Amino acid sequence: MFNIYYINYAKAYEIAMLFDNHLLKEISKEKDTIYEGQGKGGINAEKLDEVPILKNFVPKVTLEGDISGSKTKKVIDTVQVISTKSTILNVIYKKSKEANLVNGNSIGQLIKIRNVKLHVENAEDVQGSKALTSGILKQIPIDGMGNVDLTGFADVFLKDSAYILSGKLESEIDGADSILLKIPMQAENEMESQYSISDLEVGPTTVLGVYRGKYLKRDLIDKIDLFHNNKKQDTVSEIESDLDENNDGRDKSMDIHFIDVIAIIQELIIK
Repeated sequence: MFNIYYINYAKAYEIAMLFDNHLLKEISKEKDTIYEGQGKGGINAEKLDEVPILKNFVPKVTLEGDISGSKTKKVIDTVQVISTKSTILNVIYKKSKEANLVNGNSIGQLIKIRNVKLHVENAEDVQGSKALTSGILKQIPIDGMGNVDLTGFADVFLKDSAYILSGKLESEIDGADSILLKIPMQAENEMESQYSISDLEVGPTTVLGVYRGKYLKRDLIDKIDLFHNNKKQDTVSEIESDLDENNDGRDKSMDIHFIDVIAIIQELIIK
């Protein structure tokens, strides 16, 4: 069993439908109960003579014989099956290949990586973008124009922004099994069950996704990090300096594996 931190539901749904495109909506169980009986009985009309009105109309008849019969009772129980994000994701969870070591996986392989310690690479840039989309630019006084709402402009500018997360496996040897993830940034409901992005940095997680290959970390961040691309207006030395400062000196020249993330979950132990 598992608890969902983050899920790209559209992606998960499409992949799950490739395995089985029939969604179970209800289960009906039919139960038949048959009763059978057999015995002797009789009818004696002589006692009806004691009723004044009936004695002239009912003949004096005595009947005896065997009696047998059966009765069938049919009960149909219908159970509604509720489809949730967890049930959709469970299909992918069961079909994915468990990868203790990322090396050796083919590009396009659906994988499940347990015990990953995640870290937000672009934390400072994320805080800045959150401030811009929070409404801080809603009423900005501009000469000749009055108060202008720049929140919409910020939303458009930051619509392709994302959290960049790096992860380390417990089995990591000399950084050979570090991974990189990208989660699109949204104004709200980014995480499931009221979790926040910071919750992903607490304790080990399990990552479900598609393996996309191994890259030089600096080159990969150039491709997927909008904030980093905006910094390219500065000199190369300033870019490298900013990156090292923002990421606590982590080595950008190392090889890292990119995972097209479907979901990040917490494994549940039920005893």
